[in-house]
Amino acid sequence: MTHFDQLLVHIPDLTKRRLLDVGAGRGKFVIDAAARGATVVGLEPYVRYRDEITKRAGDRGLTVEIVAGSARHSRFRTLRLGL
Repeated sequence: MTHFDQLLVHIPDLTKRRLLDVGAGRGKFVIDAAARGATVVGLEPYVRYRDEITKRAGDRGLTVEIVAGSARHSRFRTLRLGL
């Protein structure tokens, strides 16, 4: 069971929401969510990981949005963190 599957148990309409994956890493969640039809943005500071996500998504025929940055320095105004 993937992380996305676990979230679907609690949020059945997850694929209808806009999702932000903070610290997208190598993109497992971003790609899984996109493959299921969700609108998802990955926020990742490391260019190597951003490139890897884009390539892996492209290999699966998916287009994903990967943004350079971190939670502390984000353009996402709705992001609420206790930092």
